[in-house]
Amino acid sequence: MTAAGATGAAGAARADDPGVRILLLDPPATRPVLRDYFCSTRPKAGYRWQPMDLLALGGLLADREDVASTRLLDAVAARTSVAALRRQVAAYDPDVIFGLVSALTTADDLAILRRLRDDGRLRRRGPRRIVVGGEVALDRDFDFQSQDHVAGLILDFTAPEAADLLATGRAAGRV
Repeated sequence: MTAAGATGAAGAARADDPGVRILLLDPPATRPVLRDYFCSTRPKAGYRWQPMDLLALGGLLADREDVASTRLLDAVAARTSVAALRRQVAAYDPDVIFGLVSALTTADDLAILRRLRDDGRLRRRGPRRIVVGGEVALDRDFDFQSQDHVAGLILDFTAPEAADLLATGRAAGRV
């Protein structure tokens, strides 16, 4: 996990909420894709497996007092369109979005995450933070610095520091 580029808190907490809202997202794809364990594939049948990365992060975030709520949305399994995703994100209004980014769909995944960040720019609590994981986080050629909408990379979705980065915008170095 890299906290480089993360600035400030995860988003000021609402007066009526004890902490931040976090969305764990497997973004929509034009063709089915399985993003899991830093290894993406295209299914050859109608099966889907749960993205373990998102499930593990959800478990790490479950009992944190600085997190008001966490939602997991597997847009691939739910066959959610980008337009429907944008409506769902607007309704939930997360402060932080963690998105899986696949080597098979990198450009589309990053474009969707940028759009979700931009949709939230005029929020009263400030813009959304976007944090990514998946194969792109391990790719030495990924130009993290050119992705101005990405506030951090999670390299180990089982590390407690991953939850720190999502909840607070800070983490103890690279995990």
